[in-house]
Amino acid sequence: FKSVMEKAGIKGIILDYPDLVRDANKKWVKYDWDSVKDGVAADVTKLIKSKNWDLIATHSPAGETGHIHHKNTDQAVTNACRSTGNYDKLWYFGKCYWTIPAGLKRITDEELTFKQSLVDLYKNETKPINTYWAQMIPYENWVKATDYVAGK
Repeated sequence: FKSVMEKAGIKGIILDYPDLVRDANKKWVKYDWDSVKDGVAADVTKLIKSKNWDLIATHSPAGETGHIHHKNTDQAVTNACRSTGNYDKLWYFGKCYWTIPAGLKRITDEELTFKQSLVDLYKNETKPINTYWAQMIPYENWVKATDYVAGK
């Protein structure tokens, strides 16, 4: 994440909350965040209040691919933006399409080359990228939160 942000020349924030934990059988399972939701919400609100942001981007309410942590992150960021008067600065990552619909606008070849160079930095994420969203790499369809419509 940090290397991608650095290469893109932007600042990003990722909080240090658990993604996977070992269960009683020592198997890795997704952490449900139930015990840390209040902490996540407080941390996100504190960060949003910490400066006058030009733009705030986060996961959509659908979580793009339906990932529960992406949905939880969206909820915390959206609520914090609403409560701090920053909702008009909030953007959501676009919908993840399994089959690209006709008319979805592609990014330019130059943008695609740059974006692919960023994706390539996520070496440990090759399998999930190929499984869930490689088809979306040539597209960029962020949605302003004020324009977001569920399911579209």
